[in-house]
Amino acid sequence: MKVEVVILLVGTLFQTAKSSTFLSREDWCSVCDHVRSLLQLSQTPEFLKNLKEAHVEEPPKAESEESDDEGKNAAEVMEMLEKQNAFEIERSVFPSLSTFLERMDENLWKSYQKLATRSSSLPYLERINDENKLLFLIDETLELLSQFDLDVFKARISLIKLTYLYYKNDAIYEKIQKRLEAKNSEAATAQLKTIYFVKNSDAEIQKICLLVQQHGQPKMRVKATLL
Repeated sequence: MKVEVVILLVGTLFQTAKSSTFLSREDWCSVCDHVRSLLQLSQTPEFLKNLKEAHVEEPPKAESEESDDEGKNAAEVMEMLEKQNAFEIERSVFPSLSTFLERMDENLWKSYQKLATRSSSLPYLERINDENKLLFLIDETLELLSQFDLDVFKARISLIKLTYLYYKNDAIYEKIQKRLEAKNSEAATAQLKTIYFVKNSDAEIQKICLLVQQHGQPKMRVKATLL
């Protein structure tokens, strides 16, 4: 499947949610799988090469070059326009990933609110557990972004992570991890892989807050401060 097809597919899934309060869990998990596919496709050697080329900043032109631009003929102008449009798909990857992760977060919180009256029900507990899927996906996206000088997108995505880390209790998660490790079974090992553990959430929170304060939009900086 091509990158542009996955982007369109995920966008379509979110469009279907407009008629309801939020995505069903099945559709939300489908979005999660497609976003992971988008990340994998973006890291294939050929596409990653184009992705890096698409985000290379062009050096500033000298005054002599700028004056020469006025004399370019129509063919040269067309060549420049074609070059600018050559990486249209590649340039859409990070804006799309950021938007998709924000929409997934928004949908997840709406489902919490809807199901909160039945906090002991299986659907509610399943949605609470889905935050692990989102956090793993955020880390995978940030890992890809680490290869690029795109701090604004890193800040946008990290802010989503901040909300969930704020409510995590390191001591409780450490007990859960030790209890599962003590079972020493295949089922426990498999379950460990589905839980997002953080060794020091306070340090991670401070790191994210600094990133958002330095590169986030005003509303993002306010949200990070309030948390």
